[in-house]
Amino acid sequence: MATEKHKEFLLDLINAVFDDRRPDCVHGTITDLTLEDRELTAEHAHDKQSRLDIRATTSEGQLIDIEVQTYPDDLGERSLYYFAKLFGTQSAKGKSYKELKPVVIINILSFDHFKSSHKYHSCFTLREDDEHALVLTDKISVHFIEANKCEHLSDKNKNRLIRWMSYLNNTEPDEIMEMAQEDEIFKKVLEAEKMFVKDRQAMLMYEAQERYEMEMATRFKSGKAEGIAEGIAEGEKRERLKAANTLLEDRLRIARELFDKGLSPDFIRNTTKLSDEQLASLRKA
Repeated sequence: MATEKHKEFLLDLINAVFDDRRPDCVHGTITDLTLEDRELTAEHAHDKQSRLDIRATTSEGQLIDIEVQTYPDDLGERSLYYFAKLFGTQSAKGKSYKELKPVVIINILSFDHFKSSHKYHSCFTLREDDEHALVLTDKISVHFIEANKCEHLSDKNKNRLIRWMSYLNNTEPDEIMEMAQEDEIFKKVLEAEKMFVKDRQAMLMYEAQERYEMEMATRFKSGKAEGIAEGIAEGEKRERLKAANTLLEDRLRIARELFDKGLSPDFIRNTTKLSDEQLASLRKA
């Protein structure tokens, strides 16, 4: 979804979110997007590269960030941090603050976070505590979509957003095939996924990222259950280093294969995310 080639999938997903719970800053259908740099500096222990991590600017100027969240801790603070980073990237020089564009954060959760609520889609804005119609600003809208809660809804409640959650939540193959037969977008998404699986290098990178996430998730869970604070901190440091080294080894191996195939350094750099220095050392070797 993070490519121009497949932008229509991203547009469909975002419009499904907004049709389900519309932010004050979004009126009507989003018709176009510009994909932005996806990197936010990973300054915290649980920042990660996820299966779906997309940043885009709409044709109306709204900034949209989509994240798959796999770690439950500090979720609200993390989303507020992402908002602040993106909102702060805008230049206010020579403008009024009112001209700053809204930021919409969309979190797709792989776990149930708001356990006291049956709602699968929660949306947070800045409103007065008692007079909810009184809005401080429409520049922030933070969405949480709990994919697991969508599984228990009856067929009559399955709107487009829930269909997307069914797809992203690895629903039964038969149901995915039925969705593809009934809906042109899901037919194209399924075809794109098949092409992605056929691309060995893309799959190697994807599997390397998955191994990294699984190691981080395992470390996170075992650390919470077993260690005292000091032990956790030291264990986290070792496990993060181990996972990072494993990911780097995978990327270096893939880069060697791509060099052997005669592919360009620019392509290899973009595919593996290795630095110029790392690629140069490979070529010398």
